[in-house]
Amino acid sequence: MSLVNKYINSDDFDTATGIYNDVNLTILAPDGFYQSGGRYRQQLQGVLGPSLACPDCSPRSLYITDGDTTVCDNYCTSSAYDMDVEFTTNPVRDYDNLTNGDEIVGGLTATDGFYAVSPYIATTGAPKGLWKILEIESDIIINISECGATQCQNL
Repeated sequence: MSLVNKYINSDDFDTATGIYNDVNLTILAPDGFYQSGGRYRQQLQGVLGPSLACPDCSPRSLYITDGDTTVCDNYCTSSAYDMDVEFTTNPVRDYDNLTNGDEIVGGLTATDGFYAVSPYIATTGAPKGLWKILEIESDIIINISECGATQCQNL
């Protein structure tokens, strides 16, 4: 199952040497893990690694707030935000490996802004360090923060 269109420079995922964002193969896809047909490969600095069997290539669930705030610090001073909307990213990453440039799959973020995210259903009342704050523009993560005492701190 493909979550977004990516293109390879071969007829076979196992023999491709690169993954691209465009059909003309001119824009390399971001570094990350890609899978097809029960196999996965890591693209790192434009180099596509070996094809390996997936132990489990299903997307990993993450949970995000169903609305945003325009001020990152709001999450640090309120326990009123629920992280209960399931989502995945492209490339597929788990909570500990989210990075700037990852795409939020499915258009969950209707507006640009800050969203709290967790690897499980939680609220911003959970202990700090068990959830992060993503700044998202056009469904792309542009910054990742966590709460200090009362304000956001970039990771």
